[in-house]
Amino acid sequence: MLYADIYNWLGWPDPDQAFDPSGAGAKVYAEFARKKLAGALSQAHPGVEIRIGVIAADPNSVLRLRWRWCVNSHGQPAMKCWI
Repeated sequence: MLYADIYNWLGWPDPDQAFDPSGAGAKVYAEFARKKLAGALSQAHPGVEIRIGVIAADPNSVLRLRWRWCVNSHGQPAMKCWI
């Protein structure tokens, strides 16, 4: 089923706001989701068009993100992650 077919019936944001949100916070989460999921889904389903977005209560909102350093099992910095 396509998002464009059901978003209005379910009361979700329109497709433009789900796949390319205007708010800085929702935009960050949409980019993060695309980076994490697009490659794996494209490999699992070659030739299929995949669009990844987020459904946010307010896709125009600004979200302040805090960063912390994650550490591996040896206590050494491993990567940045969100909290």
